[in-house]
Amino acid sequence: MAGPRKGRRTSTVTLLALVASFALATGAGADVLDRPWYEYRTTHFVVLSDQPEAEVARAIADLELFRVIVFKVTNAHEGHEVIPVELLLFNDGDDYQATIRNPYILGYMRPDLRMQYLVTSRGVIGMDTQHVIFHEYVHYLLRNGGTTALHPKWYDEGLAEMLAATRLHRDTNKVVLGGDIASRIDDLRAGIYVPLSKVIAATDLSDWNPNHVAIFYSKSFALVNYLHLSRIVGKDHIAQMNEYLRLFREGTDSSVAFEQAFGMPPAMMEKELGEFLSQARRPVLSLPMDLFPSDSTYTRREMPKAETAYRIGYTMVPDNPQVARKLFQFDRLDRSDGRYRAALGVTYQREKDYARALDQMKAALDMAPDEPVVLQESADVRAVWCRVPQRPTNCEDLRETARVQYLKLLSIEPDRIEADAALGTLLEELGEPTDATVHLERAYAAAPWYVPIIAELGVARASAGQSAEAIPLLKRALAWVESDAALAQRIRAALERAEVSANSAHSESPADRVPDTP
Repeated sequence: MAGPRKGRRTSTVTLLALVASFALATGAGADVLDRPWYEYRTTHFVVLSDQPEAEVARAIADLELFRVIVFKVTNAHEGHEVIPVELLLFNDGDDYQATIRNPYILGYMRPDLRMQYLVTSRGVIGMDTQHVIFHEYVHYLLRNGGTTALHPKWYDEGLAEMLAATRLHRDTNKVVLGGDIASRIDDLRAGIYVPLSKVIAATDLSDWNPNHVAIFYSKSFALVNYLHLSRIVGKDHIAQMNEYLRLFREGTDSSVAFEQAFGMPPAMMEKELGEFLSQARRPVLSLPMDLFPSDSTYTRREMPKAETAYRIGYTMVPDNPQVARKLFQFDRLDRSDGRYRAALGVTYQREKDYARALDQMKAALDMAPDEPVVLQESADVRAVWCRVPQRPTNCEDLRETARVQYLKLLSIEPDRIEADAALGTLLEELGEPTDATVHLERAYAAAPWYVPIIAELGVARASAGQSAEAIPLLKRALAWVESDAALAQRIRAALERAEVSANSAHSESPADRVPDTP
């Protein structure tokens, strides 16, 4: 389940400074199975939880309603959700911590090509508390419709923050947009200063001081909030904001576009923003909840312990492979089910013990030679091992075997997105970019929000000499990549090559070419 280049990337939404010490929950694997787990299926979500049903039902109702709100108040198109969104609601904090190993992260979204995980612990879901996981879910919803429009980073992040702060007041039948995020406003009053001009110009936060990153998100949220609500306070900036976004999409530098559109430098806008934030009561947009009809019905079933072990184990693999391994070995099922044996291999792969991972994959194939999950994991470990600096000497054979396994998998499940993505990435590495683009295009059409696919398709198109098609893909991937420095570097290198190639082709027009000398 490695995916193209990078497998499981965790997009954290908010870091909350908890006064707590962290101890690795090594016993969580066993504790998870001490309580009954239920699967709830709704119109748009699969929910796994050991929480009381009433709490899960409330979370489902809020999620389904929030989803409708995002589409109603934006111009985003609702995309087909090919890959399920699976929400895990842990009742026990230690069990949750075993999936992330960070006491400061109360919830996160982990995009993947097999399942998209939204994961939180008890008391986090609900728009009356922290909007912990909804920031990234907003990104997903807006991008899943196949949008190709690029926004500047501050607006992209600020809009996600603003929407994630939506308040649901069922007692008064109201939805409130534009409300405060107390921690964000507190950040702006904490004495750490980052000028708005730097926020407007930012494209990459990877080398920023963490305190400055917090100010970036806080100031981005505040500015987006102000621009969208400015008409209520007598300063309507909507037309100027739309003009700024248009200029940016057409390639104008963010800072230049801002000054052209708003008729003022960021420093003057910062003064306006400060006046807005200093008001004791700032405006919000309150709408009847009836405007957002949603379906919160669900079905519920208790999961067998073996299924619980397997499904919860996969959420723990990225940050806690040892605990995941205990779950995959529950009741010795690794000896009777090829999927469990392959899952053991994934835990070793995560620990970079590729030889042992490959041994597990071979055993899994002996048990289940035609099982799609086994074929995927087996091919992935071969491809991934040959990407690391300490790669084995037989990579030619490993890659060829991976190619055969991916092709067999696609013959069994022609629409398997992660197989197309992985095979496309492998073919690009093997020097077959034209064939690579065929598979990557198929994966991209199904998962237009997944940054590694966008990046790999851009790289493959650049390698195939299709610079004009590659450049917008690579720019979008670079704008959306978050904390993956290696992937960002790969995108930049491909983008630079594509732009050089495109400029060279543009400058060498037919009239300028020197005829060949016979």
